Amino acid sequence: MIIYVPYTFRFVVDPISGRHGAFGQQGILPEADQLLGYNIIDSEIKYINIMGKPIYNTQNQLNDDTYTPEQAIVQWADENEPISLNPYTREEFARQQSYYIRPLHRYVSPKVFNQTFLYIDHTNGREVEAQIPYVFRALTDIPNINGQCPVDNFYIPVVGKEQNSNLNINHIQEQKPIAKDQSKNKKINSFDLLQTMRDLEKQMLQRIRDWIIPYWSQRDTQLKKIGQKAVVKSNLIFNPNNNNQQIIQDKLMMDHFEQRKKKVPNVQEDFIVTYSNTDSSLIGYFIPSLKLGIIRIPTFLPQDIDDYQKSFYEIVRSFSDTSSEYKSKKILLDLRSNTGGYARLPPIVFQFLFPQADTPIWPPVDWVKAPVNSIRSKIMDSLIKESINDVEINVDEQTGEVIYDYYNQIGTQRTTSIDLSSGKHSSATVNLTKRGIYYSGHNDQIRNYSINWQYFRSVHFQPKDVISLVNGICTGECASFAKAISQKKVGRTVALGNFGGVHNKARFDFGCSGGGNIIDNEYIEQIRNQFISNPTQLQRMGINISDFPDPFYRQGSFISFQQQELYGITSRTSDYLNEFYIQDAYFH
Repeated sequence: MIIYVPYTFRFVVDPISGRHGAFGQQGILPEADQLLGYNIIDSEIKYINIMGKPIYNTQNQLNDDTYTPEQAIVQWADENEPISLNPYTREEFARQQSYYIRPLHRYVSPKVFNQTFLYIDHTNGREVEAQIPYVFRALTDIPNINGQCPVDNFYIPVVGKEQNSNLNINHIQEQKPIAKDQSKNKKINSFDLLQTMRDLEKQMLQRIRDWIIPYWSQRDTQLKKIGQKAVVKSNLIFNPNNNNQQIIQDKLMMDHFEQRKKKVPNVQEDFIVTYSNTDSSLIGYFIPSLKLGIIRIPTFLPQDIDDYQKSFYEIVRSFSDTSSEYKSKKILLDLRSNTGGYARLPPIVFQFLFPQADTPIWPPVDWVKAPVNSIRSKIMDSLIKESINDVEINVDEQTGEVIYDYYNQIGTQRTTSIDLSSGKHSSATVNLTKRGIYYSGHNDQIRNYSINWQYFRSVHFQPKDVISLVNGICTGECASFAKAISQKKVGRTVALGNFGGVHNKARFDFGCSGGGNIIDNEYIEQIRNQFISNPTQLQRMGINISDFPDPFYRQGSFISFQQQELYGITSRTSDYLNEFYIQDAYFH
């Protein structure tokens, strides 16, 4: 079930007063003006009463719950938008999407089912007060309400099943049969297990992406349409079983551009789409009049990690090689609304783009010790013991040696405290693993592609010529990448947001959830299913069924959290969690 506001707003800043004016635009509801009998589209909206009451009270003063459109969005976002703790990010996401389109599995249902708009009719200049209803849409048939959030079968008593009397809920001690072909003596197939873990990780990251940006598929389609205009597209086919493959160097990329004869007819728009990888998770643009190269990075979650690295190499080389027709004086990294992805990719592309950045590039890391964290750690430790190929590892901060059995390393304790709005003080103390360095440089394919390029280790762009564009919706790995640019002073960051004073001078944060390796409850449940189908394989890794948490009471419940926590990569920031350390932008 989704709730819609029939109109969206276009905000305009008055150049004299600086006031932010809002004008009605077509929303999700087709021909809303005709259906509702108003002229809101292209008219200025002065006030909104979010509770559907008259704009003014009987004393001709603004009524309770009456706000300007800008204030209404900020008020709603502060109370209901969960994407970030930062108010700029909440407002930006609400302006883009969630104020107008709200899946009810994520947002609370409104207290009333209409709002009141006061607008200046653009056809005659008169003020009109309008009752604007919310629009509800069911994506599937709803035979009954109870079927929308059923109780998990784990909690439903079944005749003949033994109830767990140690718990105050109807847990069932259910022994699922083990597949007959699973022998106790069967060896661990590390490649199959690694591929399974990779598949589960990718599915999980896609779920989290779709949770953050519910209409990612529509945006993905738009990006692919842009990518179809690209002069060059990625066409390299990789063999996933060959980790040591080399690319024929030197002519790999430049021949594409030297042999190209046809230009894309974008003269009127004054930009060329120079390159797109296979799934448009990287797109290169060039603006000839400015000699500006733009790398659009909507995600660090590509369909193919190696293709992503190759594409990044080709785009950067086209903008920095002196013999390229797209040689750029400046470069802009567009990170707006990036949904994060694989933790290994940001350091790899960062190190290639900014070879002048001092070490370390790979961030310090630790894990909170908890049964749910031990599950994945034990699996990864077992895979690392067999081979570190295609596996992220943790290395010792001092020696650089691989840390095996990382989860069992003894670290410190951390206490987090907060003063609640009720005046009470709350705190939580957790045990941490030993601090290490998160590392995946051995999976750096860009190094293979560029090693024979004459500008491989040259400075491609000076800091004054690099702009990183962020709007706060820069999740997980994107936040780490953006903050690394600022921490290492290899570029300047431009923050996009509403800096008109509605957030009481709060500091703007580049991104949100900038830790590392987000996991969700469904990922853990899928590993649990792997255990049930083949317990021997996971038991040899030290995993028991008791390590897995019970399912949520309601099916469809969702929770995600940072499994590993990354720290800053400078002496000043290395003791601060990357997620909470705010880097100030150069420009707002």
